[in-house]
Amino acid sequence: MGLLPREASFAEEVADFFLAFRGAGVSLSPLDAELLLAWHQAGVPYDVVCRGIRRAAEKRAHHLAPGEPLLRTLRSCAKAVDDERKRAMGLRAGRATRSSEPAKAPDDPLARARAALRKAIREGTAPVRRSATQVLPLARDPEVDPARAFARVARIDEALALCYLRALPFSQRLALLRAARAPLAAALSRMSPRARRAALRAHRVLHARTHGELPALR
Repeated sequence: MGLLPREASFAEEVADFFLAFRGAGVSLSPLDAELLLAWHQAGVPYDVVCRGIRRAAEKRAHHLAPGEPLLRTLRSCAKAVDDERKRAMGLRAGRATRSSEPAKAPDDPLARARAALRKAIREGTAPVRRSATQVLPLARDPEVDPARAFARVARIDEALALCYLRALPFSQRLALLRAARAPLAAALSRMSPRARRAALRAHRVLHARTHGELPALR
């Protein structure tokens, strides 16, 4: 039974989700808490913040020394969360375009996702090819609204990782699931149910993406 009530606030659940990646401590620093409050006041959705935290952890996982935490501060996730917020609003993530620069063609996240999946089907390992083939149909139907298209790509991105897990031989899948759960062992008992589910899923996705070197769909 978690220490947080089922009605745990946005700030408490995001803090729990982040601390599951930091792997130490039970509270945020004052600067991290200030950033979290700013996200809350700006109306950034919980799932968007969680995706940003996972993306920041995934990027760091490729350069991690043994024994180092995936994340040290919530502030280190600020850019990734802001990029996810922009995507959720249907905006292009990254550098702002100056008025003097030529206009770019409208972004089509589903087209980019389809291209990445087709490349994975051609060039990936057997589990990668199988998982990419399974999720490719999810990216085929067009989506006019950019925000809805980005949301669909985010779901496909997670589905690809989870399908990859299922495509692995049993022994490899079990080892990867245990590795994904291990950093959460000390934190799970005090997390709210939603934060617990989100953290477990995010760690599975992160480990699967890293293990399979899965293509970035966004």
